Amino acid sequence: NELKRLEGAAEQSAAAWIVDRGRWNGMEIVTVAVSPYDEIDESRLRYYEHAELQVFGSANLEYRVIGTGELPEFVQTNGALPYGKGFAAASAASLGAQYLAVTGSEFAEELQPLLEWKQAKGLTTALYTIDEITAQYGGVDDAEKLRNFLIAAHDAGTQYVLLAGDETVLPIRYAYHANTAMTPDVSLQNICDLYFADVDGHWDADGDGVWGEPAQDQPDLYGELLVGRLPFHRAEDFAAYVEKLIAYEQNPGGGDYEYLSKSLFIAADQMRDYQGVGQHQLLAQTFPATVASDTSVLVEAPTGEAENPQYPQAPSAITAMGAGWGFTTLLIHGVSDGWVLRSNEYNQWPKSFLFTAAGVDDTHGFLPNIAASGKPGLIYSIGCDNAAFDMDAPPFASTNPCVAEMFLAKPDGGAVAFVGYSRWGWVATSWKLESAFINYLYNQSNSPAEALAYSKAMYPSYRDLCYGLNYLGDPELRYWTEAPRTSKLFVSDVDSVGVNQLLVSFKDGDNAIAGALVTLTKNGEVIEQTMTDGVGLATVTFEFNGTDEFVLTAYKAGVVTRTKTLSPAIVLDADDEEGTSLPQEFRLHQNFPNPFNPTTTIAMDLPRATRVTLTIVNIIGQIVRTAVAAEWSAGRHEVEWDGRDDGGAAVSSGVYFAVLRSEDFRAAIKMSLLK
Repeated sequence: NELKRLEGAAEQSAAAWIVDRGRWNGMEIVTVAVSPYDEIDESRLRYYEHAELQVFGSANLEYRVIGTGELPEFVQTNGALPYGKGFAAASAASLGAQYLAVTGSEFAEELQPLLEWKQAKGLTTALYTIDEITAQYGGVDDAEKLRNFLIAAHDAGTQYVLLAGDETVLPIRYAYHANTAMTPDVSLQNICDLYFADVDGHWDADGDGVWGEPAQDQPDLYGELLVGRLPFHRAEDFAAYVEKLIAYEQNPGGGDYEYLSKSLFIAADQMRDYQGVGQHQLLAQTFPATVASDTSVLVEAPTGEAENPQYPQAPSAITAMGAGWGFTTLLIHGVSDGWVLRSNEYNQWPKSFLFTAAGVDDTHGFLPNIAASGKPGLIYSIGCDNAAFDMDAPPFASTNPCVAEMFLAKPDGGAVAFVGYSRWGWVATSWKLESAFINYLYNQSNSPAEALAYSKAMYPSYRDLCYGLNYLGDPELRYWTEAPRTSKLFVSDVDSVGVNQLLVSFKDGDNAIAGALVTLTKNGEVIEQTMTDGVGLATVTFEFNGTDEFVLTAYKAGVVTRTKTLSPAIVLDADDEEGTSLPQEFRLHQNFPNPFNPTTTIAMDLPRATRVTLTIVNIIGQIVRTAVAAEWSAGRHEVEWDGRDDGGAAVSSGVYFAVLRSEDFRAAIKMSLLK
């Protein structure tokens, strides 16, 4: 009703008109184009030196300008050069389940640790399989059934949606950015996850099976849900991503935070020479002064238009990308399984590529050879097809994973989030959306999914780009715009089987960390949550049974997350108390965290009292530290290794083994120390 009043109060003209409308982030959005020129007659134009936005409506209507952005010159504007403004009317936020994952039934187990982590962050979570959804919801196809389900979830309070699967696991929606009487080839239609984020647009209003036509349909460019996708179809890829995402959010880089404030630019061809300075230089200025941007090492030289440039070389590019970067920008010409690193003149042969396939780095480089540094970051590509995860199967010719899939699935490295195009980007305009994205990420909210939605809201007339530019990764991810605050977690001992009251202390040195969420889980299920008080203390009461796994997590945004597995400090003899349960077998648990820097905890189970030795061995078999050589009682024991040898000297980065020996048991685990 307010929008109708607005239209009635302000006459549409060549100087001002409504471009688009919809809902985003719980607000009603209207994008208004304003031109400095208006037509008087066929031969004369009127020029306006001043423009003012007024909103007409009820007395309690609240609105604000959320940003400005330049519309593309190819938009039909009667010859004017318009600039857009958006304003938003406030609306009430809904409550309910917040984080929802959708996947195939075969991948539910791999996603479980992610859902448990989100619960430890204070979110309510749910997981649905696509078979459950398509059996219960209607629609012309599975994609519409999924969207109808998400509309119902949004109405119940869902904010974040993880679509865990590529096109072979979950339905996708192809969208077309222009009006047409024919069905375009699939190569001309964008994979459009915005379709699932929007809950009130009508994406095929004319019923012709072509979705997203601007006039013939009623698509909405402002999604109410924050949607991210994991473009995988293998269990090991889901598991690798979930593990590194949790590590990134809890303690990025294993404690080596320097890389978080570093950005890398890879620029070639027209993007390298844009406006005489290059888009890498323009975008580098968008970052705050605290971010060190490398705008030279992987920038085509001497220019993007040079004949047969010699720099950068593919092997050096692979090495440089493995150093670890908080933010990486690809300003390149892309294909689904790679991009042009350098080329003769502007994207002419001969070319040097970086590919997602396996190979030996030489003229071309091969992205699987990038080192697993334990320092994943965010990657933003304007290259064509870099996020085209459907192009590894017919009707397309490639069988290699797309660039986004390769980086997201890479264990202990690569990316925790990838923003890229499912079809094409544009030389002159795609970088503008990235500029808006970076600005929002560092100045408004450290949510990449929000930042992408904002950048699209600023440029709604770049409809093809808005359709094809997708966010791949965890939709609730918080990107580290600065190094986390360090922390220490202290938990009083579990006295025995039965009811225990634990005292929890969460501090940064001598400084209390107040308002941290303390979560206790039993076999992955939350059984108690509380907050630390003003001096960083909390109490947790629970019944310990000696058999289930109890894990305590302390979390606060901007602070290193700490976890502790609970076990009794004193193990009773079998005849001391009924119901006491001891480990049934010897076991050496994987250290945590891993990779680590500089300390890690090694846990072991002893079913009976025995003499044990725990040694730390380097990769050539030399003992660098004897951590334990003693008689130990039955039960769970934990040993902390501080990354030092027997002489007290810090050891170098690399692979080490923890070796546990007793009279009749021997086991070893592999550990990675990263500095």
